[in-house]
Amino acid sequence: AFSGNVPMYVCATGYSRRNVTMSFFRSKIVLLVVAAAAVAGDFFTAVVAEESCASSTSTDPNQTDQPQLDQRDLEAAAAFDTRLRERNSHVLHQEEEIESEETNGTKEAVDENETIAEETVAADAKEVNRKPRNDWITRTNPHTGEHEEIQVGVEQILLPNYEALEAEFHEALDDVDAYIWEVYDDPELSTVLNRCKDRDDDCLFRAMQGECDNDRNYMWENCAPSCKACDMLLYERRCPYDPDSFRALQPGDLNRMFARIIEDPEYRKYEPVAWSQPTMTAAQRAANPHVRDYPWVVSLENFLSDEEVERLLELAEEDGYEESDDGGEYLEDGTFVTYLIPGRTSFNSWCRECFTDPLGQDVVARIEEMTQIDRHHFEHLQMLRYEYSQHYHVHHDFDTYDVPRQPGPRVITFFLYLSDVEEGGGTNFPRLDLTFTPKKGSAVIWPNVLDEDPMEWDEMTEHQALPVIKGTKYAANAWIHMHDWQRPNEKNCAE
Repeated sequence: AFSGNVPMYVCATGYSRRNVTMSFFRSKIVLLVVAAAAVAGDFFTAVVAEESCASSTSTDPNQTDQPQLDQRDLEAAAAFDTRLRERNSHVLHQEEEIESEETNGTKEAVDENETIAEETVAADAKEVNRKPRNDWITRTNPHTGEHEEIQVGVEQILLPNYEALEAEFHEALDDVDAYIWEVYDDPELSTVLNRCKDRDDDCLFRAMQGECDNDRNYMWENCAPSCKACDMLLYERRCPYDPDSFRALQPGDLNRMFARIIEDPEYRKYEPVAWSQPTMTAAQRAANPHVRDYPWVVSLENFLSDEEVERLLELAEEDGYEESDDGGEYLEDGTFVTYLIPGRTSFNSWCRECFTDPLGQDVVARIEEMTQIDRHHFEHLQMLRYEYSQHYHVHHDFDTYDVPRQPGPRVITFFLYLSDVEEGGGTNFPRLDLTFTPKKGSAVIWPNVLDEDPMEWDEMTEHQALPVIKGTKYAANAWIHMHDWQRPNEKNCAE
């Protein structure tokens, strides 16, 4: 479109003549409007007409002197009108060409957008085949006639290039819906219904590919409906307890183990000291079942080398410390929900690498040899850090919830000190009036169960971590279970 600065004289309130510079031709739309008006001859006639000019001036009653257009105004307007008419035909011709180009361009753009849209739809259709179902299923109860609904998880998709499985896929979805209602109607299984969800949109597809067997832990936890494995969320069904499974301790084994640690010349290099030990014979204990005998509590003054201590601390830092929790409740699926409590204010981490790291393995092997219990009964080392004023109130390492579970209860605690502490931070046994001051490289061993019945807890070994007054305390728990802990842990059966 033509673009130029056009001088134009117009009537304006309070002025007889004003030169207004405007860029009329920067917009082809404005140019068309102006050109059309010029063709009709009305626009400029109105501009140059003296009467029209007079009528367009201010109507303010206080303004009495209204200026009029003179001859120069009329001549300038007429000249402009002539120039505009001469350009009009050229401008209109240009506008027609522009409109033609825009029409063609718009059509091409529309065609291109339609092509893109069609390709997108086709790609989406190829990528995902969805059954029209949201994350809720509904039914009318066949017994009560009431409307019921269940949330079953995210909508399931059929992955790309598997269109041939679409019929099978939709049939499997219907089977899953039917299975969920079976779970809903089962009084025992309904307790875990809130956790029986398909949490990934490819759960059903993966189940169709056999992943429920190949990756059980993940699939049972995250795709239970598609695997028809909601019952596996119940601990008793997923991890049945075998009372005949191998036991680390039989009655009498604890006394024999601790006596060997104290008496065997092989262990003198660790400087073992018995600070508490039974005073009654087995016959006396049997004759006086209500009299609680003293338990074994043995210290080892030089159990770890400086190099081993430093490596354990490095591994703990690599794993990262978190606030220690304690207490809580077991859920139907076997998981234990814990809480942060004011009675336990330390930090801890779990040293899984201690079973594979060369120096860590040396420590584990030494505990294994001394207790004569296979490392499969060991939990991962729990690494501890106590800072100023941090402590752990009186507690016991035996948990009654563990008795009917695959790993069984913690029967022995092997406690390792990884630092000295300037003041405070001792391990106190209130029932025995014993307190151990942290000493780097030393260890303390005590039983959590009775010698005559290793599945029953010994209340005498309740203990507490006293507050740190000055310095930082580093330590580690090596907990040993009655049954294999490592293998059940791999199957989510050791929580």
